[in-house]
Amino acid sequence: MSSNQDKKSGSNYDAWKISRHSPSSFQKLTPVGQMEYLCACGHLAPSSHNTQPWKFQPMSDQTIRVYLDLGRYYEDKGKIIDQRRVLPVSDKNGHQGCVSIGCAIANIEAAARFLGVFKETVILSPAVKIVLPLKNPVPTDNSLIPVANIKLSSTKSDSDKKLFEAIFTRRVNRDEYNLSKKIPSTVLQKLRTIKTPGVSVHLLERDTKSAPKLMLIANSQFQADKTVFNNDQFISELGRWVLKNDSDKGLGMPFGTFGVKNSLEAVKLYLNFKLRKAFSIKDKSGFSQGAMKGIESAPLVGIITVKQDIPKFWIEAGRLLGKIALTAEASGFAMAIHAGIAEVEGIKQSLSWINHAEDFVVILFRLGYSTRTQPHAPRLPIAQVML
Repeated sequence: MSSNQDKKSGSNYDAWKISRHSPSSFQKLTPVGQMEYLCACGHLAPSSHNTQPWKFQPMSDQTIRVYLDLGRYYEDKGKIIDQRRVLPVSDKNGHQGCVSIGCAIANIEAAARFLGVFKETVILSPAVKIVLPLKNPVPTDNSLIPVANIKLSSTKSDSDKKLFEAIFTRRVNRDEYNLSKKIPSTVLQKLRTIKTPGVSVHLLERDTKSAPKLMLIANSQFQADKTVFNNDQFISELGRWVLKNDSDKGLGMPFGTFGVKNSLEAVKLYLNFKLRKAFSIKDKSGFSQGAMKGIESAPLVGIITVKQDIPKFWIEAGRLLGKIALTAEASGFAMAIHAGIAEVEGIKQSLSWINHAEDFVVILFRLGYSTRTQPHAPRLPIAQVML
């Protein structure tokens, strides 16, 4: 399922070219080299808007400390510099930043298990108020929030090699999927065994029984996207994170990752975003219908919920999402993540039927088979996300 657009040669794609160690070759690295390699695996995780809101710190006791990086927001010579990595409009509560961190943790864990050094992960409990986007320009850089400690120790490899290799090939695929190709029962079983305390995943196969629920989810996604694309602040924020396909930036989303097939359409949308032009009703409807059609094309839709609506469990939800993403990739299936449905409060509440309003919806995803391989998103140099 390769394609020409998947072949990226710029230095902002170097992170994807790291070696794939075997347990024996990994053991030849120094302890610091081992931790740095695992951090490089974590750096390949998915993140909302490709903001990569993480930093990793190898510690002397064979622990990797993981931080949520809020970014920077400051004034320089009368000019406001906005380098925030947890976004104030699309992620006003910090949900998606925490989910992104959880995905990075899942990558590190998968690599450490296969390479024979995983001991345990301790998720910390940051307060809600400290994971929020930076609100006002501040002169100092105090934006790193410690969120997890991943402890390492020599042990036997206890993970599927395919799961490890999926770290390097995984990418978000926003295409419509082949509805006729179902998710095999063996893969469904693997997905159902992925568990994290305080977090639940609700899997809905496309069958007669689930059809009404899936229709409601697709319509809810349509309404959520319609809401955000009528928000000028959202459009302006998104415009700052949309990139040309040949951009040399390490952060943000090249248009090729959106699955836009027509090059003229891609150019038009890119210019609209960058020039902050108002989208027509037709364009807004097209965006909203695209996500809805994506869900309608998926043989499997999942919703992740948490028992408590606090950062510790948002991180755990991301950790579970990351494991699902790697399992899907290792099994040959594409995955798309839909965050908006969980960020629009009225729409989010409309999904309470999933768990009888006992839990809180954090994120929606879909799995399926695509004939096209979408390109990877760029990455910052690994040195820029290390302490």
